[in-house]
Amino acid sequence: MRWLIPVVLLIALAASACSKNTNMQFCEGISLEGDGMNCGTEFESGELTAIIKSEEPFGQEKVDIEIYAAGGNAKEKIDTLHAQVKSTDKTVSITLPLYTEGKYHVRAVAREKAIAEGDITITDY
Repeated sequence: MRWLIPVVLLIALAASACSKNTNMQFCEGISLEGDGMNCGTEFESGELTAIIKSEEPFGQEKVDIEIYAAGGNAKEKIDTLHAQVKSTDKTVSITLPLYTEGKYHVRAVAREKAIAEGDITITDY
């Protein structure tokens, strides 16, 4: 019976590690209702929409979107975009100009802390 607690903790830890960050979505567009269309993590090159949802209001008039080229263990910042928002907003969408094949890490920052992040792969078919 002593083995039951460690097994339950191990299962809970594994489940939390596999959970997805739903605070950032990558989509090919947004519907009139504000939902993402054709969302995923792998796309052909072009302009995509990042939809960022914060658990609390942004608290400022701008959200920075940092784009990193991800290769191996290294990440090199290649661009920073700025989204204008209301301080009471919790959701923002921004166009990401990703034209070069590769893997990218995207991070949204408000009040000097990351509020959402995700990885995306661009392929050139």
